[in-house]
Amino acid sequence: MANASVLRGLLVLWGLAGTCSNLLTGRILDKVGSRPVVVAMLVAVAVVILTMPLSGTHLWSAAVAISDQPYRLDGASL
Repeated sequence: MANASVLRGLLVLWGLAGTCSNLLTGRILDKVGSRPVVVAMLVAVAVVILTMPLSGTHLWSAAVAISDQPYRLDGASL
């Protein structure tokens, strides 16, 4: 069971990853267009879903799953 400090750290990581990805979204969309970004988002969602059993058992994989939020590539959730 995770304690409060680990949960707090994961929530901070989640917020920082969201902020960074939202700042980079406009530049990426301007350079490559929306279609490649949507395709990359769908691939990333599939990878996160397939690795979900690992992210629930190990802290390091939970941190990767939280920081690699594919639904934030376009600046909004699915």
